[in-house]
Amino acid sequence: EGNHIVKLVGLTATPGRASEAPLQNMQLASLFGDCRISATSLGTKPIEMLQNRGILSRISISAKEVSNKVALSDSEQRNLEFASDLPSSLLKRLAQNNERNELILKIIKERVEAGCSVLVFACSVDHAKQLAVESTTFGARSAAIDYSMRESLREKVLSSFREGKTNVIFNFGVLS
Repeated sequence: EGNHIVKLVGLTATPGRASEAPLQNMQLASLFGDCRISATSLGTKPIEMLQNRGILSRISISAKEVSNKVALSDSEQRNLEFASDLPSSLLKRLAQNNERNELILKIIKERVEAGCSVLVFACSVDHAKQLAVESTTFGARSAAIDYSMRESLREKVLSSFREGKTNVIFNFGVLS
């Protein structure tokens, strides 16, 4: 019943929106209490500035190689030249790569044991669910989240993660 202060951030991937559609920009800003941070106010290192203000989280990215490499077909290679998403056929093969999945789980286990929260971008809904189940074997408090879930259930998973009740989220098609 009391007053709660909630920070809500909306980011747009359309940087020219303000000058091209001022009415739409005002409507968008109204969803966030008319509090808008423009690109010019972010300085030369906008991500770092938003992290320093506690608006964006700091992330740790780790690239690892596996010996069982997945090759691209000619059509997948052509697809990648024109699209920003990986072809579903490639994602399916990646999800089925046991060596890769074991490495993912090993890294997650290390991060969880170090007290970290982990967000994993899975290859499919089934891949997210599979990794979530497998990660519980080493004590991770995991959840899978995907585009097919009801919004209320997605919010429950995210709230649990924010509160530290869940320490690993396996995502597909929701967070980007």
